Amino acid sequence: MTKLLEHTHGERSSFVSNGLVTEHKIRLLIQDKLPTETSIKSVDGFNLKMSKMQHSQKIFFAARCQCGTSALISVEVANDKTLDDVKMSALQLARQLEKQADSFYAMSCDVHKKIRIG
Repeated sequence: MTKLLEHTHGERSSFVSNGLVTEHKIRLLIQDKLPTETSIKSVDGFNLKMSKMQHSQKIFFAARCQCGTSALISVEVANDKTLDDVKMSALQLARQLEKQADSFYAMSCDVHKKIRIG
Protein backbone atom coordinates (compact mmCIF):
# COMPACT_ATOMS: atom_id res chain seq x y z
CA MET A 1 0.00 0.00 0.00
CA THR A 2 1.22 3.53 -0.71
CA LYS A 3 2.89 5.16 2.25
CA LEU A 4 2.00 8.65 3.36
CA LEU A 5 3.92 11.17 1.37
CA GLU A 6 6.00 13.58 3.41
CA HIS A 7 6.96 17.10 2.50
CA THR A 8 10.45 18.20 3.46
CA HIS A 9 9.12 19.97 6.53
CA GLY A 10 7.25 16.86 7.73
CA GLU A 11 3.66 17.66 6.71
CA ARG A 12 1.53 14.98 5.13
CA SER A 13 0.62 15.39 1.49
CA SER A 14 -2.99 16.12 0.59
CA PHE A 15 -2.69 13.41 -2.06
CA VAL A 16 -2.65 10.46 0.33
CA SER A 17 -4.56 10.20 3.59
CA ASN A 18 -4.35 7.21 5.92
CA GLY A 19 -2.60 5.30 3.13
CA LEU A 20 -5.45 5.92 0.67
CA VAL A 21 -5.44 8.18 -2.35
CA THR A 22 -7.51 11.32 -1.87
CA GLU A 23 -10.31 12.41 -4.18
CA HIS A 24 -8.28 15.52 -5.00
CA LYS A 25 -5.31 13.50 -6.25
CA ILE A 26 -7.50 11.13 -8.26
CA ARG A 27 -9.17 14.13 -9.89
CA LEU A 28 -5.79 15.67 -10.80
CA LEU A 29 -4.49 12.41 -12.25
CA ILE A 30 -7.60 12.03 -14.42
CA GLN A 31 -7.59 15.67 -15.54
CA ASP A 32 -3.98 15.25 -16.62
CA LYS A 33 -5.07 12.47 -19.00
CA LEU A 34 -7.98 14.38 -20.56
CA PRO A 35 -7.29 16.23 -23.82
CA THR A 36 -6.35 19.86 -23.25
CA GLU A 37 -9.23 21.06 -25.44
CA THR A 38 -11.86 19.00 -23.61
CA SER A 39 -15.12 20.50 -22.40
CA ILE A 40 -15.14 18.08 -19.47
CA LYS A 41 -14.67 20.07 -16.30
CA SER A 42 -14.03 19.10 -12.72
CA VAL A 43 -16.91 19.38 -10.26
CA ASP A 44 -15.14 20.17 -7.02
CA GLY A 45 -17.00 19.82 -3.78
CA PHE A 46 -19.81 17.67 -5.16
CA ASN A 47 -20.08 14.72 -2.85
CA LEU A 48 -22.65 11.96 -2.93
CA LYS A 49 -22.48 9.88 0.22
CA MET A 50 -24.38 6.64 -0.18
CA SER A 51 -24.12 3.60 2.04
CA LYS A 52 -23.40 1.32 -0.93
CA MET A 53 -20.41 3.51 -1.83
CA GLN A 54 -18.50 2.79 1.38
CA HIS A 55 -15.82 0.91 -0.51
CA SER A 56 -15.23 3.40 -3.30
CA GLN A 57 -14.93 7.06 -4.15
CA LYS A 58 -17.02 8.58 -6.90
CA ILE A 59 -15.23 11.39 -8.71
CA PHE A 60 -17.53 13.85 -10.48
CA PHE A 61 -17.04 15.92 -13.61
CA ALA A 62 -19.39 17.87 -15.85
CA ALA A 63 -19.88 17.89 -19.60
CA ARG A 64 -21.50 21.09 -20.88
CA CYS A 65 -23.30 21.51 -24.19
CA GLN A 66 -23.40 24.75 -26.17
CA CYS A 67 -27.15 24.92 -25.38
CA GLY A 68 -26.29 25.46 -21.72
CA THR A 69 -27.25 22.03 -20.42
CA SER A 70 -24.68 20.17 -18.33
CA ALA A 71 -24.44 16.49 -17.57
CA LEU A 72 -22.94 15.13 -14.39
CA ILE A 73 -20.52 12.35 -15.29
CA SER A 74 -18.38 10.29 -12.97
CA VAL A 75 -15.94 7.48 -12.43
CA GLU A 76 -15.56 5.28 -9.41
CA VAL A 77 -12.32 4.22 -7.71
CA ALA A 78 -12.15 1.59 -5.00
CA ASN A 79 -10.93 2.95 -1.67
CA ASP A 80 -8.21 0.32 -1.41
CA LYS A 81 -6.43 1.50 -4.58
CA THR A 82 -2.93 2.85 -4.10
CA LEU A 83 -1.50 5.94 -5.73
CA ASP A 84 0.34 3.70 -8.21
CA ASP A 85 -2.90 1.83 -9.02
CA VAL A 86 -4.68 5.08 -9.80
CA LYS A 87 -1.77 6.40 -11.86
CA MET A 88 -1.84 3.23 -13.96
CA SER A 89 -5.59 3.47 -14.57
CA ALA A 90 -5.92 7.26 -14.96
CA LEU A 91 -5.98 7.11 -18.76
CA GLN A 92 -8.72 4.47 -18.71
CA LEU A 93 -10.73 6.55 -16.22
CA ALA A 94 -10.37 9.61 -18.46
CA ARG A 95 -11.59 7.56 -21.43
CA GLN A 96 -14.63 6.45 -19.43
CA LEU A 97 -15.48 10.09 -18.81
CA GLU A 98 -15.02 10.91 -22.48
CA LYS A 99 -17.40 8.10 -23.46
CA GLN A 100 -20.03 9.40 -21.04
CA ALA A 101 -19.57 12.93 -22.38
CA ASP A 102 -19.79 11.70 -25.99
CA SER A 103 -23.12 10.01 -25.21
CA PHE A 104 -24.39 13.28 -23.79
CA TYR A 105 -23.13 15.31 -26.77
CA ALA A 106 -24.76 12.84 -29.19
CA MET A 107 -28.17 13.90 -27.85
CA SER A 108 -29.82 16.84 -29.54
CA CYS A 109 -30.24 20.15 -27.75
CA ASP A 110 -34.00 19.48 -27.80
CA VAL A 111 -33.38 16.35 -25.74
CA HIS A 112 -31.09 18.34 -23.44
CA LYS A 113 -33.87 20.89 -22.95
CA LYS A 114 -36.32 18.13 -22.02
CA ILE A 115 -33.82 16.75 -19.55
CA ARG A 116 -33.24 20.19 -18.09
CA ILE A 117 -36.91 21.04 -17.54
CA GLY A 118 -37.97 17.51 -16.65
